[in-house]
Amino acid sequence: MSKDLIEALITSSFSAEGSYGSVENARSSSCGKPGKTPRVPFDAMEVAAEKIVALAQHDLSSGGVKSSKADFLNICNTFLAAGNDAFAGYCGALCNKLADVVQRLSDQTSSFEKSIALREKSAEKQQNLKDEQKKMEQCQQAKQSLDKLQKYLESLDVEIEKKHKAVRKAEFDLDVAQHNAADLLKSNHSNVQKAREALAAVTKDENEFVDQTGTAAEVVHRGLRDAEEELFLKHLDERARALTLKGEHQAAHDQKEFLQPMQIKAQKLLTDLEQYQQAAKFYRKAVAKLVSEHQ
Repeated sequence: MSKDLIEALITSSFSAEGSYGSVENARSSSCGKPGKTPRVPFDAMEVAAEKIVALAQHDLSSGGVKSSKADFLNICNTFLAAGNDAFAGYCGALCNKLADVVQRLSDQTSSFEKSIALREKSAEKQQNLKDEQKKMEQCQQAKQSLDKLQKYLESLDVEIEKKHKAVRKAEFDLDVAQHNAADLLKSNHSNVQKAREALAAVTKDENEFVDQTGTAAEVVHRGLRDAEEELFLKHLDERARALTLKGEHQAAHDQKEFLQPMQIKAQKLLTDLEQYQQAAKFYRKAVAKLVSEHQ
């Protein structure tokens, strides 16, 4: 607080109603010392002290001005010409009282300002604490998310290992199947080749059989013709003899006995030929079916 401000406050407080009236009155009366003029009200000191508090409130409340009791006291004593004799007047006591009330107000204002500063700092700290707590919550959420991601990745590792094993098993089974297919193809090729050779052999046998059966049939037919011719000639001869010896009845009986063995032989040849032809046909169908199944 400056000297001009202190003097202005003292002057204004003395001008208040019920106070000293002016600085000159205060000086002349030694701040209300009885016996000195002008006479001032008894409680002029208290009124001045009360008034100076109201006046200093504006300057001290801004926070830019602070009071020092020692400085205030020195300036006031000089300004009122209080002197060193405390019993000569009341100006020393007045200055001391004014310095006390202004200092108290300054301290209160300072404390209030400190309180405001502390509250502001506390609010800032609380806000920082909230921010840190929020960051901590975010970190905890992030950690939980990372834990979930870690578990998910671990489950993926297990699943990937299973899938990889399944792929390896599938590749192994495919290789085995291809190997078996190759062996089967070779075996089937061999079986088909054998079947084809068997079919060729059957066809050859069939052709030979047909040739043989054809020859046999020709032999049979030729034998039948020869037998018929022989039988006819013999019949003529026997008939001639029968007519002369036994008659026609005996000749017919002899003819039947002679032809019966030849007919039985011819019938047997025809039956064997038919069986050979059926067997060849069945064998040929079986070989053809075998070939078609392995192609």
